[in-house]
Amino acid sequence: MERSEIWIFLVLILGFSFAAGCTGSPTPGQVNPAETLPAPLPITPLPAPFVVTTVASTELAVIQSKGAGFNPGTGYTFEYPGNIAVVNGVYSSVEIMIRYSDGMEYRLDAGGMGGSNVTLKPYNIFPSPAYRGQYPTNFIILDGMRYSTIHQYNNGADWWVATSDTLVGPDQAPLHSS
Repeated sequence: MERSEIWIFLVLILGFSFAAGCTGSPTPGQVNPAETLPAPLPITPLPAPFVVTTVASTELAVIQSKGAGFNPGTGYTFEYPGNIAVVNGVYSSVEIMIRYSDGMEYRLDAGGMGGSNVTLKPYNIFPSPAYRGQYPTNFIILDGMRYSTIHQYNNGADWWVATSDTLVGPDQAPLHSS
């Protein structure tokens, strides 16, 4: 027998001698580990928690305007010029509405807008010169549903953005239109 065969034989004999007592039944003084384990508890399903998934706000349309003022070309025409764009969806009727603190409303119907080609459409609303120095609340009306707007300042321009979260409800008849 060679040396490596002797070592393998010795390792096998030592392994069998250590494992020889592991397969027998316990003696009267020993405790069987299987007898000390508690019985498994029944599994009771818990009610699933109520999950609320928040949906990100979607920009629907934007107004770009520098506000109301006298037309520099004429010097006497008080106007509220700007541009409107529908950035999400297609609408057959898009209106811009401004409302002053006394409830007076001025509107302009920009017609149908939206689709895959987002473009800015210019508009002019002509409120009374009595509102000089006042800042109206801006609304965008899309197919008869009124949306309030959120003011944003982007690269030197004022934007009023209507989102899916700013829906006010169905539009009502105007008090005054321009």
